Amino acid sequence: MPAIHADLSSECSLGEITGDPTAHMEYKNYHRDIVMKHQVQLINFTHTKLQSPGSMGTSLPVFVKLLEALESGCCHFEKLTPEEVEHLDEVYLAELAASGEAMLVRKTRSDAGKPKGKRRKQITDSSESSRSEDDGLPVKKTRTSTSRISGPSAKSKDVLSDTK
Repeated sequence: MPAIHADLSSECSLGEITGDPTAHMEYKNYHRDIVMKHQVQLINFTHTKLQSPGSMGTSLPVFVKLLEALESGCCHFEKLTPEEVEHLDEVYLAELAASGEAMLVRKTRSDAGKPKGKRRKQITDSSESSRSEDDGLPVKKTRTSTSRISGPSAKSKDVLSDTK
């Protein structure tokens, strides 16, 4: 089944209303990425909860209803005034506090902003595996197996005696 995107409406897509052609719908971070960043709001979303169409289930009528709303323009994006954005932010934070969910803020990595260094290519050709580490290139190391089966290369005594 093809994915349904909220910017299918030709009249007022998310890219057109924001002026950013790379803008895309983020259902999980809708408030932060759509309302706060782009200052737009999705109006008349047909499902009970604002979520990705991929997680709405597999019921075809749900998708048909959403697609019809998008094509007719009933479900669309609207530009918000700064006052509306502030009001929606207050409502969102109040709902978050009432539900008891905490906003998770990830800790910044300890190496953030530092160069990562160059990656070396791993040598896979057997003819190149004979290079030494002095060449400055990594050497492919192979594991040598030790056989538990006694044979001509076994290093055990032929006869064991209890005297030394």
